[in-house]
Amino acid sequence: MAIARDNTPGPGLPTTDSRDRGGERLVSASRADEEQGFELKLRPRWLGEFIGQSKAKEQLAIALEAAKSRGEALDHVLLYGPPGLGKTTLATIIANELDVGFQQTSGPALQIQGDLTAILTNLRERQVLFLDEIHRMQPVLEEKLYTALEDYKLDIIIGQGPAARTHVMEIRPFTFIGATTRPGLVVAPIKVKGRISITWVRAAGPWPIIMSSL
Repeated sequence: MAIARDNTPGPGLPTTDSRDRGGERLVSASRADEEQGFELKLRPRWLGEFIGQSKAKEQLAIALEAAKSRGEALDHVLLYGPPGLGKTTLATIIANELDVGFQQTSGPALQIQGDLTAILTNLRERQVLFLDEIHRMQPVLEEKLYTALEDYKLDIIIGQGPAARTHVMEIRPFTFIGATTRPGLVVAPIKVKGRISITWVRAAGPWPIIMSSL
């Protein structure tokens, strides 16, 4: 036995037919004006939009202006503190202020030396490389990162056994930004290479930071 279904909405129920609504779409891909202000509160893109800690922002602004006036890469930066306080946001702000490219990865994502080599050799001039959870890097990769941060050179071993030889590759000057929630696990050479150290603390107000120079 066939049963006929009536798809007509009952009284008082809304209809999904766009023709009844004059062609108006309830969902649009375009960004509304109020959404732009909401996103600004969540993740600022520029240093002037970063809320709070005016002294720390002033020091960072001086370092950024000096790097731009010299036409050089910014000194390497180390960010450490509890998760969720905006370390990634500040890294993107630095790249935006310098008007350079931004590349992000994490310590657990780098498994072999080839992963780190591929990233470092493909960096553009003065580009920002952001490495999250730097304390979880493998020790052999940390050793390779030391020379890249200090001399902008990368030692590569070609071949195996007695025929193996070392080749030194030049790397374009770049800005390295490391972030960690466990500063005690970051090895000393990485801390020394980070010319600018930013410590995140829990305090009143959003984006609480205190900056100090190493």
